[in-house]
Amino acid sequence: MATNGWTPFKYYNICDTAFYCQVVGTDLVEDTFRRSSVSDDQCLIGSYDNKFLILEGRQFQAELLTTGELDQPDCRFNFQFYSDRENNGPKGGRAVMVYVCVGGKTKMVSCNDDKHIVAEEMDLPDCIPDHTHRAVFYRRERKTANQYLLESSLHQQMFLAFEPVGKDPTLSKLVLRPRAEDDVDTRSVFSIFK
Repeated sequence: MATNGWTPFKYYNICDTAFYCQVVGTDLVEDTFRRSSVSDDQCLIGSYDNKFLILEGRQFQAELLTTGELDQPDCRFNFQFYSDRENNGPKGGRAVMVYVCVGGKTKMVSCNDDKHIVAEEMDLPDCIPDHTHRAVFYRRERKTANQYLLESSLHQQMFLAFEPVGKDPTLSKLVLRPRAEDDVDTRSVFSIFK
């Protein structure tokens, strides 16, 4: 916690008319994410070319889906918002975890040390004790309605994006890609629909 001129203390007890507290260090700066009460549930995540994100086995990919397929749980994603010490990430983004619930299990969109996107089974933490996390992304709103960028908190200036799989034009996979501020590449732009 940043003290901003205040003296932080730890409460111990009340006895008669006195409060008993201990002053703690005054140079603390806490780098944590705390789970917010705000969330977006059961969202479709669309790509620039009208494909939708799904969990296929252990891999997140984007496919052209029929109206009936859009109701399946493997393409209904949730966004759990987190508050960080500044309440905003880089360039005004909100810290989020993106996940899907399939078969009673929560599968997070997560990036590993090799910058690959994986489906990681994980419970939603209430508090993340570091300023970076493999499953925390900064959701940055674009000027166009319902369009967002998702920047990795672990790998700065790396964004979730769709990349074609081989020569199949109907299939893309979720990857991390670098993106400059003025980049016009639409592969890292996501539309989110409730």
